[in-house]
Amino acid sequence: MSDLDFVDFIYDPVWKNIPITKIEKEIINSEIFSRLKNIRQMSLASISFSGANHTRYEHSIGTMHVIYLIASKIKDLKENAERILKTEYNIDNGYSETLQFIRLAALLHDLGHPPFSHAIEWVFERNPELFPGKNYSHDIYTRELIKRNKELKDILKGKKILSPQNLALFLAGKLDEIPKPITSLYPLLNGDLDSDKVDYIIRDNYHCGLPVNIDIYSIMDSFEIILNRKKEDTNHSNINIMFKPEKLFVAENLLLSRKQLITVIQQETNNRIANQMLMASTQTFLEEKKQNKETKEYEQLIQDFHEKWTDYDLVSNITGISLEEENQSNLLSRVIKGNLLIEIMKIEVVDVSPKERLEFYLFAKYKERKNDFQKNINEKLKTEFLIDFVFINPPPLTLKLIYDYDEIKASKEYDSEPLTFALQSKSNVVDGILKDSFTNSFIAIYGENKEVDISKIRETVIDELQNQNEIIRKNLIENRIILAEDLILLSLAAIRDFAKDKYKLSRLWATGVGRFQKFINRLKERNDIECRDLKSLTEDYSSEFDVLMTKLVSLGLVDQRKKHVSIKIEKEEKFDYKYIDRSDYCLNSNGEEFVGKLPKEYQIIRKNLYNLLQKNHEIYDNYLSKDFDIKDTLRQKNLRPELENKGLPIIDI
Repeated sequence: MSDLDFVDFIYDPVWKNIPITKIEKEIINSEIFSRLKNIRQMSLASISFSGANHTRYEHSIGTMHVIYLIASKIKDLKENAERILKTEYNIDNGYSETLQFIRLAALLHDLGHPPFSHAIEWVFERNPELFPGKNYSHDIYTRELIKRNKELKDILKGKKILSPQNLALFLAGKLDEIPKPITSLYPLLNGDLDSDKVDYIIRDNYHCGLPVNIDIYSIMDSFEIILNRKKEDTNHSNINIMFKPEKLFVAENLLLSRKQLITVIQQETNNRIANQMLMASTQTFLEEKKQNKETKEYEQLIQDFHEKWTDYDLVSNITGISLEEENQSNLLSRVIKGNLLIEIMKIEVVDVSPKERLEFYLFAKYKERKNDFQKNINEKLKTEFLIDFVFINPPPLTLKLIYDYDEIKASKEYDSEPLTFALQSKSNVVDGILKDSFTNSFIAIYGENKEVDISKIRETVIDELQNQNEIIRKNLIENRIILAEDLILLSLAAIRDFAKDKYKLSRLWATGVGRFQKFINRLKERNDIECRDLKSLTEDYSSEFDVLMTKLVSLGLVDQRKKHVSIKIEKEEKFDYKYIDRSDYCLNSNGEEFVGKLPKEYQIIRKNLYNLLQKNHEIYDNYLSKDFDIKDTLRQKNLRPELENKGLPIIDI
């Protein structure tokens, strides 16, 4: 890795010596980048974890170092970069130019973060009216800052590839105008296993006194990165990141470290309370500014918020308004004095009935309704509670193990059912982390004291949750939209109806997650209604759909069974067997009760599918297993194409 000319080193507690180039040194020493020294990486986590005072500054430098180490492992990158950049841009040192570009993109990726990092981002996400634009993201300001900032322009002046414009386009994911194969490296900065995630998972745990049993070199040794060239474009490539089967424990450790960061650190009680108080104070501050300023003045304030302000600037502006007042508008003063609110109660998803659990996750998708939720609760109870909605995103599972080509043959033979190259199908640890992410969410109530009627608060919160979800679904119906969870549950309800009415069975199983995904994909296309959650779904196995089914199982609405299936494949003029753990699904009584309460506008999907199943019952009469012997298997294999051609689900007893 001597393709870059390093001129200095930065000592880092996580990665030790980080080499830097002349351009990087100039950017790191610039005023615009130095601002990140005063923006804490983990907001107010230091209230509970004294070492959590690290900033976006060292995280950005660490991300630059990690992306360099990972990119250096890509096979054929050097040859492709040298050839393409020489041919198309007349650049002799194409590989070093590519590495320098990706390092700078990583170095600058958090340049537009607001004070206190993600805590303040959540204020804009919950209050879209406070953001002078659409679809808030700090990345918007990062890109604009890179393009406009005079310091960066001067440092990168005359650079053909390393221009501010190209860096901004790359960070925006607008890759058409970016030289190839630089575009192929985008997943290393914005993907399931990207340099940003690797650095903050290890760095945040380290500074909170919970170091992880993993390092960058063990991570690098655990996977292979292959540069795949598309047939239709000889100069365009994409990368596949795949774990070695014998190094699966590294992937497990990485996901366990992510879980530790979330459950032990981010969800620690005082950390949560302090951040909610910070957010409430910031919201009040911005509401007052928006009300008292002209539109252009307010827009400039929000721009400065992301480009100039530090944590100190935000604290001084908010607490300077009414330092002695301890009300909703100045909760931040209380945080600084150590006078936190207390957690009055916590309603965990596992503490409510299964038919109510999905309502937690539906509401999580619509952050802009959380203020109305909190306002209505406080009006009904005559309180001034802060309400915190804690939902865990499932771990990234599009990562796969290096393929066993015999398993690929078996997969094709068995309708593209996912095999052991899917992490969760190979590892009980990963599967457990995935399921736990859906059952470890909760709603927390913060206030002054616990001398309140807990049962009344709980009842009011659950009722308001249902009311808000009714409003959300009403808006969805008006716009001809359906949630993926609702579509799946309605289809399983139709299969359950068919089982009871036609065969007097309590259930029939939709067989195989891959097959069921194909069916749902065709079902959404057949109905005159939009399902945005499944917009990118195809008939190829999708880990996102697999995760969605795991979610419905974990919440107790769908039952799952595992069937050990043997597949006969031809191998070197002989026959061999591969084995699959096939997942089958059916709606249970909790799911039936949930579906029964869905709006009548959605029930038409259930009715239409039921009618289609009844119309084609003769095929199912022949298809359904009778004796579970080899004759059944062969008969079903011959009938499956007919079922799929008619848009019917593959089901069995």
